[in-house]
Amino acid sequence: MKKKVKCEFCSNLVSKHYSALSRSKKRHGSVITCGCEKNNRLAKEFLTELRKPGNQFYLSFKQFVELKNSPCYYCSDAVSGNLGLITDIRGFFIENTVPLCNSCMLSEGDKTHDEFVEYLNRITENVNRKKFGLSL
Repeated sequence: MKKKVKCEFCSNLVSKHYSALSRSKKRHGSVITCGCEKNNRLAKEFLTELRKPGNQFYLSFKQFVELKNSPCYYCSDAVSGNLGLITDIRGFFIENTVPLCNSCMLSEGDKTHDEFVEYLNRITENVNRKKFGLSL
């Protein structure tokens, strides 16, 4: 028996057999797709993140795309393109995930959110001291 379902990437309605739906859910981690992800870079990235072993990834595709196309959380650079976590332990869900540009992502490295903010504050203070001739 076939069922009409909406593709989570392009919103097209597709008819799928119940057995095909369960196979698709196993293969894509509870994402229903019509196959359009083969031509969609962000959909491919989303499925890659979703399938990583041990990855706690709870973002919807819509949230994923919005974050990837948002300005960087730290420097407000135009388009981030990367995702970072505020708290590493909790995983990728909307309250814990921030968009990052390449520069901030590389600078952050393996620092926690708090360590990175402290690092940025030290840089700002040091530059201001040198710029305005201030001493400690």
